[in-house]
Amino acid sequence: MFTYILIYILSTLLVYFVFSYHWKRRWLYYYAMKIPGPFNFPIIGPTHLLLGGSKELMNNLLYLTTKYPPLFKIWIQQELYVSTTRPEDVKIILSNELDKGEFYKISKDYFKESLLIAPLHIWKDHRKIINRTFQTNVINSFAPIFAKYANIVCDDLKNNISVYNTEPKDIFPILWKFTFASACETLGDVDANLIIEKDTFLSGLFRFEEILTERFYNPFLRSDFFWKFSVLKKETMVISEKARDFVEQIIRINRCSKGQQTQDVKNDALEKRLFLNYLLELRDTEELTHEAILQETPLMLFAASETTAITISSVLLVLGLHHNIQENIFKEVTSILGNRDRNFTIEDVSNMDYLERVIKETMRIFAPIPFILRTLDQDVTLDKYVLPAGTRVFFPIATLHRRADLWPDPLKFDPDRFLPGEVRKRNPFIVNQELVLVHYTYIPFSCGARNCIGLKYAMLSMKIILATIVKNYKIMETVDYKNIEDIDYYFLLVSKARKGYRLKFETRNE
Repeated sequence: MFTYILIYILSTLLVYFVFSYHWKRRWLYYYAMKIPGPFNFPIIGPTHLLLGGSKELMNNLLYLTTKYPPLFKIWIQQELYVSTTRPEDVKIILSNELDKGEFYKISKDYFKESLLIAPLHIWKDHRKIINRTFQTNVINSFAPIFAKYANIVCDDLKNNISVYNTEPKDIFPILWKFTFASACETLGDVDANLIIEKDTFLSGLFRFEEILTERFYNPFLRSDFFWKFSVLKKETMVISEKARDFVEQIIRINRCSKGQQTQDVKNDALEKRLFLNYLLELRDTEELTHEAILQETPLMLFAASETTAITISSVLLVLGLHHNIQENIFKEVTSILGNRDRNFTIEDVSNMDYLERVIKETMRIFAPIPFILRTLDQDVTLDKYVLPAGTRVFFPIATLHRRADLWPDPLKFDPDRFLPGEVRKRNPFIVNQELVLVHYTYIPFSCGARNCIGLKYAMLSMKIILATIVKNYKIMETVDYKNIEDIDYYFLLVSKARKGYRLKFETRNE
């Protein structure tokens, strides 16, 4: 008898909690029913559309964005996701909603409360501080460092060109090594040769991307309760601890080098504005905690190096497929340099209009960041649809950049899409009674208040490295691809070519 009573009580409580849970979400269900989307099975939702493991989750999601209307819904476990590639929706959400969403929050074991995922009160303070270290005059001072590493890349090609051409290597890991070293020197103000275990830090970052996607895909791992007992949690903590040790090493080298400098330091005011120098100065005056520096620095090194190396690698793939575009860049570069054999300056870079358009067109077709997420903290109306508070809004950049109605013949590589006259045709908005060319059809660095802080940094680095490579070498062949359509990307936190970036080079005649 007691057993039956206990079962009755437990069943009643279960029904009560299930009913209460769904009653609180009734408006979510009501508005969600009005939004188109794939069929959802009870409990498991549209899992049948997302099969293939964690490495294929984002690919499957992005594939769905090409098969359903520009705005549609999908349930992932118990959470409502709304995907949109409509520029007007991108403008409304990214201009007003600042919560990055659960995908970013579950990365807190590594990125902690850095700019990527910080709650708003922390993000606002840190963003204000870090903005000062990415001012134009500070970034322009990095040109000689980028030029130095561009030459090192070319020296590596020169010393190994026969090896590369006999057994072509993936150029991305090679480039990432050098963009990471340049990030350590520009942002950390340290000689990258003094830093040990750089490869360990990079491999840890790559592994964390895989773990993060695995956790997002697995409903049990998304639960903090189950996550804390998982093997992946332990692995993440080891990776995170090694990242902290790595940053501590950079700080020690930085402080040691400052202690050995004389009082007569050239450009002292500018040097103090370098990322790590400035943060350490605030730490010394107790305006910023040491813990905050340990959280922000790995993110900055990651953001300043990996996406840059990926984009450079993607441009090189394109140049191997389109020799005419490669030669146009070479002509632009040689017209800027003339007969002089020297490094590129800021003035040179500002004149590389064609190269910049090639980079932008590459980032359109092969968006280095494939998606952006936001979580709504209030109801938002988009056209005839109401997105209730709590909805996760998914912006598939990789799909937005290939919408045929916005980008005619989207897989045709055409740098002239970014000529000023063509840019003005795309989606201008009126801001403060002035025509401001904010184009929500093209958002490789996101947009709105939480956009990428390193846009100018990345463009300067990429232009100098690519111009230096093209000046010295011809990309003769893209080994694994015959055309743009062949280049298949897989998506984690960033986009990577599935078959890699194998190329063959030829030294240009002196």
